Amino acid sequence: MSDKEFLDGFSRMHILQLYACGKCGDCILACPVFEETQDETLAPAFKIRALKSLAKARYGIRALLFGPRRVNSDHVQKLVSSIYNCTMCGRCMTVCPFNFDLIDLWEKARERAVESGFGLPQVLQIKDVVEAEKNVYNLPNSSRREWLEFEQVEAPKKEKADTVYFVGCTTSYSGILTPIAHAVTSIMDAVGEDWTLLDEEWCCGSPLRFAGTTGRYREFVAKHVEAIEALDAKRVVVNCPSCYRRLKYDYPRIIGRPLRFHVIHFVELVDEYVKEDRLTPVQKLEATVTYHDPCELSRLSGIYDEPRRLLTKFVTNFVEMPENKVNTRCCGAGGLLKTVNPELSSSLAKKRVEQAEKVGASIIVSACPACKLHLTHATIDKKSEIQVLDIAEVIAQQLGLIMI
Repeated sequence: MSDKEFLDGFSRMHILQLYACGKCGDCILACPVFEETQDETLAPAFKIRALKSLAKARYGIRALLFGPRRVNSDHVQKLVSSIYNCTMCGRCMTVCPFNFDLIDLWEKARERAVESGFGLPQVLQIKDVVEAEKNVYNLPNSSRREWLEFEQVEAPKKEKADTVYFVGCTTSYSGILTPIAHAVTSIMDAVGEDWTLLDEEWCCGSPLRFAGTTGRYREFVAKHVEAIEALDAKRVVVNCPSCYRRLKYDYPRIIGRPLRFHVIHFVELVDEYVKEDRLTPVQKLEATVTYHDPCELSRLSGIYDEPRRLLTKFVTNFVEMPENKVNTRCCGAGGLLKTVNPELSSSLAKKRVEQAEKVGASIIVSACPACKLHLTHATIDKKSEIQVLDIAEVIAQQLGLIMI
């Protein structure tokens, strides 16, 4: 491997960011992975320095005068390990004084790691599974709709519909999470929403992006855009922040044109219903509830007021955790860290549960199926009595639509 191979996919802007880094160290202090491990090699600044050293070996003055230097493969492997020991939460990006898009930089570095032969085995396995089965659970995609029978939900099959509900892999396949889909559909039914499901939903492609294995990502994008637009749908509702980000931001960029439908997260949809007086709680949940902001929904998508407006209407006592909204602390489930370093991922989740305990919460609510799953496992590991729910479940229960 040469630095040329690794850097080939980096744009001029990527290289410029590496050289322009002011070495202030703010990103180090913001990084939850560094805070948990105190390992400087896992800090954002280390990754930038390591990438810059590759750039200097190829583009620096010495390289121009005497030719590019050979790159030590062990150093590159160490860099790649650091790049994947990251939740991709974007907290480093919010404190960068130059406002660099570090998520884009990390995604490009992962992509180049795979394409230059340094992809981690577990990451390459994710690629094989998603491409073969169209989901991250290595289950037949034909079983994606089994949650309907399990939850006893009737999904209207339509040739045209105003709204498409994009369920996502995690909600569809994980037994602990299928009540979220039940809650979402029951609320749409309650207001008379004209909705349907895709005949054949695949993974949104987010795991491929996080893995850096983007070769067939466009195929997933094109399939979904074509299917949704064929239904003449005005909007797509998602309850997964990863699906939300990919459909809303990645898809139009990849197909090279604006989508002919609007992408909306479930909390935006219900916030809209409440503002229009189409939903009124039968009762309020009598509990001390705190809200965990999913990184991809709050920090990376700017959606954090809507869930708080809803919770103040549907619960009796809402309390804030420290590190909330844009400054939210990652639960550790993101960026494939749970696959690459499950012990570290679990430690981050336990830290978040401890924060909820300190503010006296009996229930942690989130708006992300992965967050719910990961925090639930953390409460079990810690033998904590805190319950973890998705906001869709809370709202549907207080409307008298489901039992949780």
